[in-house]
Amino acid sequence: MSESRLAQLKTLMQKSNGSARRSVWALAAATYGARPDDESTIPTGFDPHLVALFEAMVGAAILVAHADGHFDETERRALEQVLHNLSDGSLPRGQVATLVEDFETDLERDGFERRVQLVIDSVVRPDFARELLRIAAVVALASHDVSVEERALLDRFADGMGLGVAAVDEVIAEVRECIPEAES
Repeated sequence: MSESRLAQLKTLMQKSNGSARRSVWALAAATYGARPDDESTIPTGFDPHLVALFEAMVGAAILVAHADGHFDETERRALEQVLHNLSDGSLPRGQVATLVEDFETDLERDGFERRVQLVIDSVVRPDFARELLRIAAVVALASHDVSVEERALLDRFADGMGLGVAAVDEVIAEVRECIPEAES
């Protein structure tokens, strides 16, 4: 994925927040990156709910990447690059790679259907649900088009989070508008 396309993605995520401030995604990523280990005390300002939201967003991205039954090393590298860059660099590349590996392990252990339901159940606010859909749409459009399987999963996320499938059309249009080469 080109640097100009990644810059366009950052712009899209900032627009989703309604300003030039950091997006919910970037804030959640920064909080996730500041998560204490088992031997630390929780720092002031640490929000476990924001970490859960970030994990749901990453989970949605990985599920969309797997939706068509094909997730190879090229797609993995592209996904890791998108996640790193959209976090405004608050997640080091190594941490992103580990995060993706951990979610893949969870997916193998729990199965696709269970992971989809966990993502849906993790997001309760409509604005956070739209942000999750944007991240998922960015991943779906990484191959320049949304497959039938990816679209079905995006619809399922939207429906399950109370947005309705029309929100998927809106989010895909926003991503395509911001990233012209995402058009098929």
